Order: sequence, then structure tokens, then C-alpha cells
Amino acid sequence: MEGLHFAIAMVLIGAVFATGVFLVGAFSMPMMVDKGSVLLPSLITSAYAVVRNKNAMILWASIIVIFTGIGLLTAGIGLIFTLPLIGHATWHGYRQVITSSNENHADD
Repeated sequence: MEGLHFAIAMVLIGAVFATGVFLVGAFSMPMMVDKGSVLLPSLITSAYAVVRNKNAMILWASIIVIFTGIGLLTAGIGLIFTLPLIGHATWHGYRQVITSSNENHADD
């Protein structure tokens, strides 16, 4: 029974850390590459964009977990296909979320 409690605690702690990393990391790297932004503003913008698009980002995080899991189940060979696919889709998500929000605020 102790092992079960330990496993549940580790899954919950891991989920909290993964949520935090996803929150600040979802759009920060594409933003630094695209706009030449520095780290802290990119992390804050990413967290803001994730919170503003919560439902879509929950779906996106779930898709990342599923595709990464599939890639790992194939002894890591599937990651050759899934990671570039996730990266490409992340770039398009970034362009749609960050660029469209900047265009909307530019008209204000």
C-alpha cells in the first residue's frame, strides 16, 4: 500500500512540475528564435498566452504526452518522427497565438 501512495505522490508532483514547465515553455523558444527576445519576457509571454488559451493548451499538452508516449513505446525510434512533428506544430501554434494577439493589440 505504501508503494501505491508513493507512486501517486510522484505522479502528482511530476504533473505539477510538468505543468509549470509547459506553462513557461510552450511559446518561449519559438519567440526567442522568431523575435530575438530574451529569456524572461519570453517566459512571461508564454505563460500569459497559455493561460489566455487554456482549453486549446490543455488539448495541446495532452497531444504532446500521447505522441511522446507513442514515440517512447517504440523503443525511442518513434521519437524520430514525433518530435519534429510536435516542434513543427508548436511553431505554427506560436505563430497563430502570439502573432494574432500582437496584430489585434496593434490596432488598439
